[in-house]
Amino acid sequence: MKVQMDIRDGSLRLGIFKTIPVKQVIIAVEFSEEEKAAITKLGLADHIFYSHPINSRDTDGLRIQEDTHYHIKVGRLLKPLGGTMIPSYDSQAEAQQAIQELTEQFKLLKQKLKAADAPTSTTLDL
Repeated sequence: MKVQMDIRDGSLRLGIFKTIPVKQVIIAVEFSEEEKAAITKLGLADHIFYSHPINSRDTDGLRIQEDTHYHIKVGRLLKPLGGTMIPSYDSQAEAQQAIQELTEQFKLLKQKLKAADAPTSTTLDL
């Protein structure tokens, strides 16, 4: 599995004429054929890989509630979209924190995929 995560400048539209600058995390993942097979074998395509609150804003750009979440499922990472975008962050520090969280999730996913490749039986000649 090869993973690349980048922070890019973006903008969030708050109405017809108003936008605010934000940071976006872009993820590009390349799975090996064995990893793709393990995802299928384990039924992980619908597994929520990453979940993050989406900040709802009013027209003045103020944070007013955090009651919905943005989800990325493992199956979405398999699709060649040219990158999966994570929701916008207000600062570089928040985007960096998201990358740290994503890194941990990728490590856990890699462990699950390796476990799926482990032999289920062993024969010994003694």
